Amino acid sequence: MKKTYALLVMALMAMSLVPGATAVNTDNALVSTNAADASNTTVTSGDDDTPAPVLTNNGDSTFYDACVSRVHQEFPAADDDRAVRFCRKVAGTAAVARCKQYVREEFPHAAAGKPLAFCNAVMGLVVAADDTAEAVTAVSSTKTHYERCKEVLLDEFPGADEQRVHRFCGLKTMTRNTCVRHLRSEFPDKEDANIVRTCNQITTAVAAAAIESNVPSLTAEQRARLEKLEIAEVRKIVANHPKIARKIAAFTNAEVEKLGKLDRARLKVYAGKTPEEIKEALKKVHVTRVKKEEAFRKRVVSEERLRAAEKKYHNAVRHYNAAKDDFVEQKRAWEEAVEAGDEAAAIEHAKAYLGHAVDMVIESLEKVRAKIEANDDMAEEDVAEALADIDEKISTMASLQEELEAAETKEAVKAVGKKILAAWERTKHRLHVHAEKVVRSQVGEIMSRSEVLEQHLDRLLAKMEEGGIDVSDYDGKLELFSEKIADAREKFKASEDLFEQAKDEYDRDAFQRSKELAREAHDLLKEAHQILVELVRDVKQAGFDVDDDEEYVEVIEEDEDDEAVVCCMAMTAECLACVAGEDVEDYCADHPETAGCDEYVEGEEEGNDTGGNETA
Repeated sequence: MKKTYALLVMALMAMSLVPGATAVNTDNALVSTNAADASNTTVTSGDDDTPAPVLTNNGDSTFYDACVSRVHQEFPAADDDRAVRFCRKVAGTAAVARCKQYVREEFPHAAAGKPLAFCNAVMGLVVAADDTAEAVTAVSSTKTHYERCKEVLLDEFPGADEQRVHRFCGLKTMTRNTCVRHLRSEFPDKEDANIVRTCNQITTAVAAAAIESNVPSLTAEQRARLEKLEIAEVRKIVANHPKIARKIAAFTNAEVEKLGKLDRARLKVYAGKTPEEIKEALKKVHVTRVKKEEAFRKRVVSEERLRAAEKKYHNAVRHYNAAKDDFVEQKRAWEEAVEAGDEAAAIEHAKAYLGHAVDMVIESLEKVRAKIEANDDMAEEDVAEALADIDEKISTMASLQEELEAAETKEAVKAVGKKILAAWERTKHRLHVHAEKVVRSQVGEIMSRSEVLEQHLDRLLAKMEEGGIDVSDYDGKLELFSEKIADAREKFKASEDLFEQAKDEYDRDAFQRSKELAREAHDLLKEAHQILVELVRDVKQAGFDVDDDEEYVEVIEEDEDDEAVVCCMAMTAECLACVAGEDVEDYCADHPETAGCDEYVEGEEEGNDTGGNETA
C-alpha cells in the first residue's frame, strides 16, 4: 500500500481524538538592548547551572540590526518588540530546529513553509556574526553536537565555506548513511574516503558524549563497542537500558549491531537475561536493510490494476445487492405458489430464487477476489493460491447454475438445490479464510510500519536532546509505545497460530478465537498510535521536523523456537492459554467465562494445569 508516514498518522487520528499535549518549555533568554551596553552585554539563561553566553557588538551593523531587519522583511506586520524578542532568543542557538520553534512562538500565523526558509537565512546571519565576534559566543565547557560537528568538519576540510558547515551541522543527529549523503551534497568536490571518515568521526564523537552523560562508569572496551552504533541506537541503550550497556563487552560487533536495531520492548526483556542467554536469543534475530518504499510491500500493484480492482469490487457489491433483492422477492413468490398449490409456478420461482442465491455466492467471491487483487501486503504466491481457489469455487457455482437452468421437475430442482447448499457450506469457510487473510495482511503491515516508526522516533528524541530539550517524558511515551507494539505482536502471533490450525479443517470456535485475538492486536495498535500522535505533536511543538529522510530502514525478523509448544485445539482454558502464550491463571483473569476457568477464578487449583500442552 502506498501509504506515507503522514497518512498513517492522519488515519489513526480519525479513529480516536487525541487530547491536547502540553507544550514543551523553552529557554527565553533575556538580554539588554541598551546601545551603550551593547559592546559587553550579558545574556541570562533560564537554566540556573548553564554559564551565560556573552553578546558583543562590533560597531556599525550588529547581528541584532540585521536580524530585526530580516524579521520585518519576512513578517511586515510584526511589531518591534516581537522582532527584538525573537532575535534575542535566536542569537543563542545554532540550531535551525530551535529557530523554527521560536518562529512558531512569536509568529504563529506564519505560512507552513516559511519557518524553514526564514530560519536558514537567520542562521546565516548567526554564522556571519560569529565571524566578526557579533553573535553569541558559548563559554560552556560542554560541547554541543553543532560544535563537535563543526570542529571535525573544519579539521577534515580546512577552509570549508562557513555557510555550508553551518547548514550541514545544523541537521543535528543523523545516521552515518544520512550523514554521508548530506555531506556529499554540501561538499561534492571531496573524496568519498574523506566524507566517510568524517561522518564516522562526527557520529562517534556524539555517541561518546551520550555514553559519558548516561553511564560514565563504562570501561574503555564497553565504550568502544557502543560507539560503533548509530547515535540514536547508543542513546536508546545507554539512557533506557544501561544494564545492557554494562554487558556489552561480552558480545561481538555483529551482536552489538543487532542489539542496536532492536526495539525498546525487546531490549527491556533482554536486560533481564544473562549475556549467554542474550547471545542465544540474538541467533534467532535477523536484520534486513531495505529501501523504505519497499519495506512494507510484498508485491507491486500498479495504479491501473488498483483502479481495475476497485471498479470490480464496486460492481460486485452492486450485483450482490441486486441479487439479494431478487432472491427475497422470488423466495416470497415461491412460498405463495406452494401455498396456492400451483406446482408449475413453484418450480419456476424455486429455480429463480436458487439462481439468485448462486449469484450472491459468486458476487461474494468476486468481492473478496477484488480485495486480494488490490492488496500489496500479501505475497505473490499467497495471492495466486487464493485466486486459484476462488476461481475454482466460482466455476463450481457456475456449473450448478447451468444444472439448475436445465432442471424441469420438482425432484430435479430439489436435487440441484441440495448440491447448491452443500457447495455453499464448502465455499463459506474458504470465503471467510480469504477475507480474513486480507485483513491479517493489513494488520501485519501496520505492525511492521509501527516497528520502523519506533526507529525514527528514537532518532527524533536523540535530535531533540541534542537541541537541549529534556526528553525524559518523551522517552516514557516511546517506551509505552514499544510495549503496546510488542503486546500486539504477541497477540497477532497467537492469532496466526490458531488461524493456521483452523483454516483448512474448519473449526468454528478456533477460527472465531483467532479473529478475536487479531482484533485485540489491532486495538493495541490503535492505542500505540494514539501515543504516537501525541508524541509527534509534541515534537512538532518543540520545533523539530518529523519527516524521515532516511532512504533505508531495518526490518527485524525472529525465527520460531526450535522446540515450539504444540497447543491442543479445544476451546478450554488450558488450550487457549497455551495458544495465547499465557499462564492459565492470567488467561482466566482476562477471560473468566472460558470453559475450565471456574477453578482458577475461584482460586481452587486442582490437578495439573499444563495438561493441555504437548511438547513437540
